[in-house]
Amino acid sequence: MCNYGFQLASLFNQFYAACPVITEEDPDKRSFRLWLTAEYTKHLADILYILGLPTPTEM
Repeated sequence: MCNYGFQLASLFNQFYAACPVITEEDPDKRSFRLWLTAEYTKHLADILYILGLPTPTEM
């Protein structure tokens, strides 16, 4: 589970660095990226909960 969480975080970091989320001008892309970010956040929170780790409120 630790390795999966680390890989997920690493891949999302690469996505976030390469693809603007808030500043994206295309509304469809922005909407999808916001959805993807929200899903990632929920998924990572689940992983941290399973591992017994606190979820950060800010990055």
